[in-house]
Amino acid sequence: MEGELPFKTETKTFPKGTVLFKPGDVFDNNYFIVSGIIQFSAYTKDNQEKILEFLYPKEFFGIYSFFTNASPTYYITCITDCTLETMPIKQYREGMETSFLLNGLSLYVLEYWFIRRLQKEKEMLTKTAEDRYYNLLKYRSDVIKQIPVSKIAKYLGIHPDSLSRIRRSKLLLQ
Repeated sequence: MEGELPFKTETKTFPKGTVLFKPGDVFDNNYFIVSGIIQFSAYTKDNQEKILEFLYPKEFFGIYSFFTNASPTYYITCITDCTLETMPIKQYREGMETSFLLNGLSLYVLEYWFIRRLQKEKEMLTKTAEDRYYNLLKYRSDVIKQIPVSKIAKYLGIHPDSLSRIRRSKLLLQ
């Protein structure tokens, strides 16, 4: 797939802690993460944060809103300083009508996210928290050190003390 996108993108930087979107906000852009880590989270009725996903460099987000015309029902936050390439949704929609490259990109992103969601659901249902933590270390050791332990624990669906025990037992095994 060679060629150029049928619109200009813009690169923006955001400091750590920036809340990019909250429930009800309107997505005006799709995003490509150039650098940094993004967190998707939601809150329970009793105000407990649940971390749904971490996104890393070279990943897209926002495509879902493009196809559903829905506002996010979660928070999207920069947990490190982030550089994002923005793609305006209006021009993205228009470009889909004429650009083979853009259609291929969209299909790739949708397939990527579909497979990623299935894998995460399967892991949450079939693996222990310890196994999920080791997989996170195995596949994301390059960036996982930038994420606070408390956030990793929430992502794994366990208490931070449980994650500390898992981490200590891993150190003992080495």
